[in-house]
Amino acid sequence: MKQAEVFGNALWVGMENADPKQYLFLRGKFYVKGIQNAQLRVLGLGYFHCYINGVRVGDDLFLPLNTDYEARRDYPVNEVLNSHRVYVPEYDVTHLLKDGENVITIHFGGGWYANSNAKKAFGAPKAIWRIWGADGNGAFDFGSSQRDRLLPSFASHENFTKDERHDYRLGNVENATARDAEDSAWAGADAVKPLDTEYLFTDCPADGVCEVLKVTEIGKCAAGAVYDCGKNISGYPVIKLQGKAGDTVKVTLSEQLEEDGAPSERFGHGQCFTVICDGEERLVHLEFIWFGFRYFSIEGPAVATSAHLVHTKAEVTSHFASDNDLLNWIHDTFVHTQLTNMHGGIPSDCPHIERRGYTGDGQLVCHAAMSVLDGEAFYRKWIGDIVDCQDTLTGHIQYTAPYIHSGGGPGGWGCAIVEVPYQFYKHYGDASVLRDCYPNMVRYFDYLEAHSEHDLVVSDRE
Repeated sequence: MKQAEVFGNALWVGMENADPKQYLFLRGKFYVKGIQNAQLRVLGLGYFHCYINGVRVGDDLFLPLNTDYEARRDYPVNEVLNSHRVYVPEYDVTHLLKDGENVITIHFGGGWYANSNAKKAFGAPKAIWRIWGADGNGAFDFGSSQRDRLLPSFASHENFTKDERHDYRLGNVENATARDAEDSAWAGADAVKPLDTEYLFTDCPADGVCEVLKVTEIGKCAAGAVYDCGKNISGYPVIKLQGKAGDTVKVTLSEQLEEDGAPSERFGHGQCFTVICDGEERLVHLEFIWFGFRYFSIEGPAVATSAHLVHTKAEVTSHFASDNDLLNWIHDTFVHTQLTNMHGGIPSDCPHIERRGYTGDGQLVCHAAMSVLDGEAFYRKWIGDIVDCQDTLTGHIQYTAPYIHSGGGPGGWGCAIVEVPYQFYKHYGDASVLRDCYPNMVRYFDYLEAHSEHDLVVSDRE
């Protein structure tokens, strides 16, 4: 579908010359009376949370799903990718509307789309929304426009895969999203370039908080108290700020500890969460990033209260039990490891350093993953990502789907275009994916033939 089919007359809006490291708040207003029904479609790039009259819409995290959103100029070099998609979530928001003025607020930015540290990021943060339905006066249809207003968020990042920073002296979610928030000083929204893409409705499970874990203080280090989640997870700690205005709190995370009890830098991969207090006691956590960790330290006036395990909300459909503790551990550890590498509709190589949907890694584990999880919608979406990332000029399949600049190798990685649809067919009995992907498979075999001598693949893209 095209933009007008999904969003009507709504415009993509943003802030001219916006800092890609800064998240933004967008506020729009509309009036209804005698509400009967209302639907919302909304996007904020890279990730977003949406609020109506101060109430969060849904509990999904890291939306929209990760895709190759639109073509980037001259990138990848000397290739033209097959296609581009963006997934649109839709919500029934009837219960959130009130008679009179209503306020929609979108908190958005970062992600792969606007990541300032990703090679050839797609673009600056932008958002679009549409609310339509019926009230006592008949049908209504409202959408984002230059009448909306924008404000830089209290949240920012240096590299969205490594850190997030909150300065609560600049505000917070509650006072930015409240129905009666004062927004006269907010800047007017700018109409920005729309996405040149195919719009689809979200049909793949999103991320969410799948478990709240108890954390235990296990010691002290030079940076402060050290906490243990009990197991390696993807997600984030929840901390309670107790400082004065201007005090800084730094959370450093890792999978292992050093001999002195501090979180290991080697296994922490630069992951940190920094907060500047506003003098109010409040619970805080990351907004638009997840980390991979077990241990974390807190430097500054704050204490940990829990940790949220976050991953794709995929149902575990298998059960395994035996009288062998090692076999039981292997099964349980695989399921946990697989789930914590499922974020935004892609199976990642790891939940901290790269977070990419490597076509090599993903095809190797897809049979096992489909055996223990309800992965039909998840892998149907990822197969679409693999098709998207094929070069129309040569048939080459990229090393990551969606395409993010990464390493790989000849032959093995791109065979995901064959292996993943084949395993999908074996598990779910749907031959349509094989029929749909068959031309792409043949094009990839042509690519391998062109890089072979005596039936051996001998080269790849430089």
